[in-house]
Amino acid sequence: MASEKLVPMPLLGTDRRRRARLKLAYEIRLNHLGNLKGYKSVTNNISADGFFCTVRYAPKLRDILVCELVIPASGRHGSSAREFILHYRAEVVRVVSEPDGHSHGVACRLMC
Repeated sequence: MASEKLVPMPLLGTDRRRRARLKLAYEIRLNHLGNLKGYKSVTNNISADGFFCTVRYAPKLRDILVCELVIPASGRHGSSAREFILHYRAEVVRVVSEPDGHSHGVACRLMC
């Protein structure tokens, strides 16, 4: 089960992000448009505008990704679904090399 924690915004001027983020560890499936091979990751945090996750490949800035966010069902409200999958497209807005030298932090903005 994902932990839900509201991360307070830093003081104005020290952070580019405009929205509060939830520390949610949900499976996310990423795929470049037109490419059949996809990648799986787990989100580090999610906001109303996008998400941040760590991947083994390095997408390029402004790449458009097809994304599936997998949200486990809580079993409440009579739902028999085991998970909900949200489908959307996202633009890569930041790529950061991780200290291990093999993975990359990726920030994506959801596209409407």
